[in-house]
Amino acid sequence: VNGAKTFQKKMSEAIIIVITAESEEILFKRLEQREKGREKSIEVRKKALQKEMAFSKTCDHIVINKQGQLADTVNEVFEVIQKA
Repeated sequence: VNGAKTFQKKMSEAIIIVITAESEEILFKRLEQREKGREKSIEVRKKALQKEMAFSKTCDHIVINKQGQLADTVNEVFEVIQKA
């Protein structure tokens, strides 16, 4: 988020794309699967995710990365870039 904010300030024509899950619940489940056994890390990341999700509302595009549909997600990102 901080990098994206800095980039936006330096290059006003930049297009900021956020890639996220279908819901906050799914996002947290994915996080918990990656961080198994590291409870402290999970709590820190959950707080960061909440800030990131709030920031995403100010971005140019939000792409939903649906479970098992990575190719669709990648294609959607490419489409956004091509239209820019």
